[in-house]
Amino acid sequence: MRALAEEKCKKVEGISVITARGSPLRIVHIVGYFMPEVGYEEYFLAKEQLKLGHNVAVLTSDRPLPHLSSGRGERLKVGKEVLGGLEVVRLKALGEFFYDMVLAPGVRSALEELSPDVVHLHEPKHLFGFPAALKRRRNYGLVMDIHDFDYPDHPIHREIRGPVDAVVVGEYVTFRRLVGRAVFKRADHIVAVIPACRNFLEDFYKVRGPPVTVTGLGADTEMFHYTEKGRRRIREMYSLEGREVLIFSGVITRRKRLEDVLEVFSSLAKENPNLRLMVVGDGPEDYFRMLKSKAEALGISERVIFTGFIPKERLKEYFSAADIGVWLSNNSINQLEAMACRLPVVVPELQLSFIFKQGGALLFPPGEKDAFKKALVEILADEERREALGREGEKLVRERYSYSHIAGRLVEIYQSVVEKRR
Repeated sequence: MRALAEEKCKKVEGISVITARGSPLRIVHIVGYFMPEVGYEEYFLAKEQLKLGHNVAVLTSDRPLPHLSSGRGERLKVGKEVLGGLEVVRLKALGEFFYDMVLAPGVRSALEELSPDVVHLHEPKHLFGFPAALKRRRNYGLVMDIHDFDYPDHPIHREIRGPVDAVVVGEYVTFRRLVGRAVFKRADHIVAVIPACRNFLEDFYKVRGPPVTVTGLGADTEMFHYTEKGRRRIREMYSLEGREVLIFSGVITRRKRLEDVLEVFSSLAKENPNLRLMVVGDGPEDYFRMLKSKAEALGISERVIFTGFIPKERLKEYFSAADIGVWLSNNSINQLEAMACRLPVVVPELQLSFIFKQGGALLFPPGEKDAFKKALVEILADEERREALGREGEKLVRERYSYSHIAGRLVEIYQSVVEKRR
């Protein structure tokens, strides 16, 4: 096993995987919701750490992600399964509350059986991994991450949800702050995906004890890459030959302001009848209905394609088929995944702008529809620039923001935590 790990270490350039002391780590990722086909960082990191020679498992619930309309109310199979060498243990949930908090008994006993050297608790706000932090029966290292960077009671959330739900939001914030503070202060190390998350940890949760490292977001560059075959297939499937195609990908929620994207697209389509928009993703059914009604009212329903949920492994074909990626009001890993597929992106200057300023993107002030439209007009008129931006972004993500590099950095943090607890 040791020889195998050393050999794998040699194959990953620039990443220290196994330290000189050296045996592989037993790593357990704990996350409330785990759906590899949707593909969030807990899956990609676990997969990459497995490749790097470590023994990796995921402990999660039997609930699907709450924002997926297709899976709402359903359950995933309880018990153990192996996905591509990755051990996944699902516990039966007692219930969910406050939208994204899930409770399931058996976390401590499952950890006893899994016997980790280090536990990586993803987004403690989900509450699922709370028992892993309260009292450790085993002397495992405990690393937590934080993805949040804004306040759940920010005025924009109240505007989106409405005045009645603002009361519920207030209750959620109070409860979440108490739980988060209780959990985060027990960490041996905290990982913030962007600098704003580190600030949020201090300002919102008032946590200043454990060391914090900013690791960055990433993309799976083995999964996400340009494919000419995929481009042809998707364009043929949706009758897009000879069209200029804009694409949005992500969870379809109100805060993404897709109704405004439709309005901007409608204005552009009047001047360019060759233009098409693909909206890729799933979300609340009522919002979907509103968007489709909006497209119909604007007279663009035949030019807008709502694909619904597309598994991560197929997304590269959709990104490859498009000409420009468009996002009006948010930054996310979807944009990095699009860039890995050689797609130029038009994105707001928000939390990930420190990445986008390095190449591959056209930035505009967040939420400003006129600036968004101006950026689109500019890039639609310059095919050479689109091509250059696409190649810039592809190179940037592959060299600096691949999950293989981030997984290696996390392993170094895990090793330091384990050493300190010995």
